[in-house]
Amino acid sequence: MGHKDVAASLDKYLKAVKYSEKAVILGVRPDRASSWDDVRTVSLNKGSVDLYLLVSNKAKNLGDRVAAFFDTVESSAPKQTSATSLLVHLGQALTFGAYVSAVFDTSESSKPLEQR
Repeated sequence: MGHKDVAASLDKYLKAVKYSEKAVILGVRPDRASSWDDVRTVSLNKGSVDLYLLVSNKAKNLGDRVAAFFDTVESSAPKQTSATSLLVHLGQALTFGAYVSAVFDTSESSKPLEQR
């Protein structure tokens, strides 16, 4: 199975995901969770390759912010705003990662109660 076949299989899977059910299980209010909307929209409209790129870009952005924070710590007295900003971005990155993981979770606990 080549890369294109894997991408096609993932695209098919992503189109079959019941995003509204996943949101309920996660306790996500889609109208208030832009990260969830990003995952759902990219998955449905653009597919697995773009979802991978989105995840990669967010990981790189977080890595850059962590590096910048530690540069600040090493070069001068740390500023509270740097630490606060980093914690905010860490929280956002973890939330986004949890949403992407949930999309691919097929375990019993990821199903609505009536389907278990």
